[in-house]
Amino acid sequence: MAYLKRYAGHIQVVHFKDMGRGPDRPMVPVGEGILDWPAIIAACKKGGTRWICIEQDTCDPLTPMRAAKVSLDNCRKWGLV
Repeated sequence: MAYLKRYAGHIQVVHFKDMGRGPDRPMVPVGEGILDWPAIIAACKKGGTRWICIEQDTCDPLTPMRAAKVSLDNCRKWGLV
């Protein structure tokens, strides 16, 4: 968040990735973890971000394609797609 605010107007692409709870911070689909997506999206919009890139690592027990679909569906719900 600090970088998005500090460099507003200069960040054209933002890499979206999410993490779950716990000491190992497991990878989860975007929107299913602990990150504050409404605040992140607001900072992106305010700062002029034009594109997002979703990184989808292993999200056990979901298959990679199922995890990617959940991430995409959440981005659609937020009006990003």
